Amino acid sequence: IAGERRMRELAGFRDVLSEPEFMERGMLDDFGRMVDEIDSVMSDYRDALIEDDDVYDVWIGKENIYPGARKGSALVARVSLPEKEELVFFAYGPTRMNYEKAIYRIKNLIDEI
Repeated sequence: IAGERRMRELAGFRDVLSEPEFMERGMLDDFGRMVDEIDSVMSDYRDALIEDDDVYDVWIGKENIYPGARKGSALVARVSLPEKEELVFFAYGPTRMNYEKAIYRIKNLIDEI
């Protein structure tokens, strides 16, 4: 979970890294670079979200904003909180990821706020 100020929580590395696509050296390197640059990555995706979209956006493969994410898929949701605080939820995985499950998990996190 990342807010406007800084990243607050990272989770799910074990799940992501257990996917066979991450056995490919290039994908693992790209993922590591993305994690290292997570603040700017999150900022780029947050800025790309459609202003009127209350739920989420999905970028698949070459649609991805971040070049290192183009071998997978990114699911991003932005939630506005009182006092103008904003949270951005980000899920990344292979293009064959279970989108329904990822959306469900993000919606559950949003509901807990």
